[in-house]
Amino acid sequence: MFASIHLPAFHLQCALRDDPDGGTAIPIAILEPSTTASERNKARIIQLSPEATQQGVELSMTATQGLARCAELLLLDRDPDAETEAQADLLACAESFTADFESTAPGTTILDLHGNLLSAQSLAHQAISWLAAARLTSSVGTADNPDLANLAARTAPAGTHQHIPDQPGKIRQFLTPLPIESITTSRELTETLHLWGIHTLGQLICLERSEVTGRLGPEAATLYDHAAGRNRRLLRLHRPPSSFAATTHLEHEVASLDPLLFYIRRMLEAISARLAASYLVAAEVSLTLTFTNRSEHSHLFRIPEPTHDADLLLGLLHTHLESFVAKSPISALGIEAQPSRPGRHQFDLFVSGLRDPNRFAETLARLEALLGPGRTGTPEPIATHRPDSFTLHPFKEQASTAQPPPARKTIGLPLRRFRPPLEAQITLSRHRPTAIQSEIASGHISHCHGPYLTSTDWWQKDLHWQTQEWDIQLGDGSAYLLTNKQQQTWHLQGCY
Repeated sequence: MFASIHLPAFHLQCALRDDPDGGTAIPIAILEPSTTASERNKARIIQLSPEATQQGVELSMTATQGLARCAELLLLDRDPDAETEAQADLLACAESFTADFESTAPGTTILDLHGNLLSAQSLAHQAISWLAAARLTSSVGTADNPDLANLAARTAPAGTHQHIPDQPGKIRQFLTPLPIESITTSRELTETLHLWGIHTLGQLICLERSEVTGRLGPEAATLYDHAAGRNRRLLRLHRPPSSFAATTHLEHEVASLDPLLFYIRRMLEAISARLAASYLVAAEVSLTLTFTNRSEHSHLFRIPEPTHDADLLLGLLHTHLESFVAKSPISALGIEAQPSRPGRHQFDLFVSGLRDPNRFAETLARLEALLGPGRTGTPEPIATHRPDSFTLHPFKEQASTAQPPPARKTIGLPLRRFRPPLEAQITLSRHRPTAIQSEIASGHISHCHGPYLTSTDWWQKDLHWQTQEWDIQLGDGSAYLLTNKQQQTWHLQGCY
């Protein structure tokens, strides 16, 4: 059994997919690609809306001829980005049913259902509903050979399913009234058959196959087998791409967050569906915003716990965009996900990890939005003698199987630092502290050890520092670390 999923008026659907009204009650025509204004006037019409057909506009007319027939005719160019996105959604829908399918043509895919447990009616209903949720209208055809299923889908009304039983009488009854153009794209062969008075498939199969082949060649033989429903061929199986991306050129510029998130959610849902159908997850997501002044903003989001959950991915992007200020409206956006296999973790019994790494990453992103870039992460000491010097690195959760770091040997008393250090008034005797007056410690200094001189970065004028450190003890036994920076100000750095 084979099934074909077809998107009627594919170019027209893609052009109107982002229109909330869907071009309701407006005569619309899609033109072939053109580059200049003069070429556009001569461009041929390749697809029409029903309203345009009712006004007398016909396919293959030029844009000028179409406007002469209908002054209200809306002429639209093809939207390559929208067509690529719609085709990707169509293939994602096919992949949700089977891994064996082909991308037959723009807006058409054929599925090999051998071994699939779903009935033809159930599959058709699910496929039509799946694409309707993606705002695409489709029809489904099923039959015992690929090309017959394709014809059934193309001739079925939009939103319906048509099944052709494997019975010669039923197959002939279905094929006989169809026009020759439904199974051939050769204009020369079609014109030749029309000159012979052959306009339908039923008229063609009334002729002898050998006579048709002898006069028109091998192409006519294939056409004859299609018309008789006897053609059997192998599918050109489609394999999913290694990257999952979506791009949208906005018809109306976006200058606020809410409409931008609407487009991003729709793109993420499409990408997530493709990832889920391929049993993959997103390890990284890159967002690219293009502005009307032709500048761009790109940001790479690393997913702590790779996932294909569209809501979680949207949360990460939303947090970043809340703190982002654009100088110009947005005219286009692109999202690309780098796929990976779902991770499998074997946790140790006494090792606790993050309950939800993605929620933790979202919290970090919100903190960074509040505090500024580079102000969140994991502190790591710098190779210098300067006290309290450290740098921040992006947070990375340690693997649960990692061995704990070796315990450090403690030398001397532990120091609890005051942040910030407390100013102190010091009384000196022979250049040594003898009394202190501060917020938390005041009195006579009974014991004093020092000074311990520390300095570095002497070669850099702005970063050079020099400090004297003293270990002091008061009469009540409390001990503190006292510093004098460049022999000017005294501070209590901490207590032992």
